[in-house]
Amino acid sequence: MTVSVPRRPRDIGQPGLHGAVERPHRASHVPVGLLPLDPWHLMRRRNDLKVALVATAKDEGPFLLEWVAFHRLAGFDPIIVYQNDSTDGTAETLETLDRIGAISYFDNPAKRGRHQVRAYKRSCEVEAYRAADWAMALDIDEFLNVKCGTGKVQDLIAAIPDCDRILLNWRLFGAGGYSALSDRLVTERFTVCDRASDMSRGLKAYKSLYRTPLFGRPGVHRVHPVDEETVTQIRTANGSGLKEDAFEIKNFRSTDPGMLKLAQINHYVLRDASSFLIKATRGSAHQPDRDLRENFWNRRQRHSRAEQDITLRQRAPEIEREMHALDARSDGRLQKLRRKALVHYRTRLEELLEDPANRELFIHCALTA
Repeated sequence: MTVSVPRRPRDIGQPGLHGAVERPHRASHVPVGLLPLDPWHLMRRRNDLKVALVATAKDEGPFLLEWVAFHRLAGFDPIIVYQNDSTDGTAETLETLDRIGAISYFDNPAKRGRHQVRAYKRSCEVEAYRAADWAMALDIDEFLNVKCGTGKVQDLIAAIPDCDRILLNWRLFGAGGYSALSDRLVTERFTVCDRASDMSRGLKAYKSLYRTPLFGRPGVHRVHPVDEETVTQIRTANGSGLKEDAFEIKNFRSTDPGMLKLAQINHYVLRDASSFLIKATRGSAHQPDRDLRENFWNRRQRHSRAEQDITLRQRAPEIEREMHALDARSDGRLQKLRRKALVHYRTRLEELLEDPANRELFIHCALTA
């Protein structure tokens, strides 16, 4: 099924789906560079803190290699990934990454809607997780963007001393004018996002980076102390290094008057219109009955086209080198699986576009990307 999307005046540039043409949206604000750490902080980082990363995946084949490569560069070890019911080669990619020692992979059978929570509970039983000093959980469309030191999670921890839990806010990235699937890096391709200044007054979702001895299992957003009686003794800060009396926390959201000074979570919740259609029909791991259609797209796209952040785009050469290194260790299997997953996505997209409701959703997203 071929879907023709009316060409907009700004759609000049890179070829897109079925010959449509697209150009990434541009904005004026471009934060660049990493904040320095003083020698004392660098000395603290030499302690080589072990920081675990836990994730769940379903049909994320085109994106896994980049995500793993990036977070290895960001200092996470171990990286523990759970998978369920994938059809696009996700399991084979994770098995290969596990075989070469890049991650620890586990199959994750569970009842509908329970896969993510079940994976987080299971991760607490993994020896490498239990041995880690700190940990956090991320989805495959989330990237920890550390803006201090050399961009490693250890730099972030060193920059915020006397802290047990760091709340790292989402920064939502929009589609940036893209409608087509692509083999380009997610972190290179998508750069338009919401305003950092909005963080000073608006509550935004956060992800938790925390000391593992003090907390129970990972959480989708929040984590809970092992001993509830000591909850008042937990020292909390945010991604600007502000202590919790300097910003507001409400449930799984918080403000950041420091405007994401030290770190943020780059959340590529939409990617392009084609990827979003596939995501919408797949559903959410944590909320399987959530409506991921026009309203979901509109709310996130509307607020994710105000500024441009190229901090991770600038790291594209480094990410690609790590991807090539991992691929070489797999004797070329990882890139082959990535290409096959993208073919699977394109085939799946054609199938979905046979349905009139899906065609309507795709055209809406493509026109508003």
